[in-house]
Amino acid sequence: MNSEFFKQISIAISKDRINAYSRDGAGELIAMSRYLWNIAVCESLYSPLQMAEIALRNAANRAFSEIYGPQWYDNAPLQPLNQNQIGQAKAKITRMGKSVTPSRMIEELHFGFWTSFFNRANSKTPMAAKLLKTGFRHCPKRLRNIKLQRSRWNLIRTLRNSVFHHERIIHWKDLSDGHECLIETLGWLSPELREMAQKLDRFKDVYSENIHPWSEKIKNHWPKEEKADE
Repeated sequence: MNSEFFKQISIAISKDRINAYSRDGAGELIAMSRYLWNIAVCESLYSPLQMAEIALRNAANRAFSEIYGPQWYDNAPLQPLNQNQIGQAKAKITRMGKSVTPSRMIEELHFGFWTSFFNRANSKTPMAAKLLKTGFRHCPKRLRNIKLQRSRWNLIRTLRNSVFHHERIIHWKDLSDGHECLIETLGWLSPELREMAQKLDRFKDVYSENIHPWSEKIKNHWPKEEKADE
């Protein structure tokens, strides 16, 4: 590909980011193709990850509200870390000049807050038990346990953070397994949501194509420099 073009792109998105795709000594064309492929793969995972995050926090809110009321974040016996996160969310809402309401709290609390209810510190609390019972009623009973959910949601959170923070994921050896885990777990929260995610899903196609579509685009649009006439 055009070396000057590659140089300017590397400056714009940083050499360190591009270099992550050429650690095996790959040339400019391969490195840029991998970079574009990674973007496409991340894009294909965005919608099911978004669905999983939103569905989990809403399932948790419904479960916790049944025990402690709609303002469960004020009434529940939360772990110190969770209390901290609640305080930070309230402070942010207040700084924006808004009143603290259940819907705003649900939106403001980070994904890590919701997945923390599968951690060991919360594993024996009424909140974790209620979330498993009411939030995952579509999950087979033999799989409806904290340890398995912890493993699942740790994987989903790691994948979510990597995708949302624009990190390289195409080198993951278990990426296809992670995708399958994500879709299956969605179904445990809502079979209808899983069905919609499957209809929108492009991951398998994009991932299986590898870098070939992207290298062709680059070669067609940014050919090598023509040699000057001698």
